[in-house]
Amino acid sequence: MCSLSRCQTAPMESEPEQTELAEGEVLVVYRIVRTADSESPEFAGSFKSSWELGLPPRGRERTYPLIRRGVSVWETQEAAIRTALSYPQIGHYVAELRLTRETGATYYRWEKPSGHLTIWGDALNLASSAVDTICVDKGSENKSGLPNTG
Repeated sequence: MCSLSRCQTAPMESEPEQTELAEGEVLVVYRIVRTADSESPEFAGSFKSSWELGLPPRGRERTYPLIRRGVSVWETQEAAIRTALSYPQIGHYVAELRLTRETGATYYRWEKPSGHLTIWGDALNLASSAVDTICVDKGSENKSGLPNTG
């Protein structure tokens, strides 16, 4: 007789359904990134998925393997900043993205935590949709050299 953990797996829930942006629609979201320098390879690397980086599945990725090929974003800058402060290993900057149909990205809006989305798309296209980046450390500067007030 074998143990439950070795012989059975939890039933797989259905994968999140990706939503495409409509013509003319703009989705503004915020991504935690490792640098404010949009010309840096590290900036574009901040938009690579766990799957692209070769990282093992964790959290929801175990239940929904498709999300390993996407990246987490937030609907508000405040939520992204709170997350960056809670998990500084992710990055110390928050980039504002303006996604359109032309970006080629799709998304899924999670029920919990509220305001969390997964987006799928080419890392370079996602990086090029960034319109501003701020440092989450109080007193630091954003990419335009202005003091960060948050």
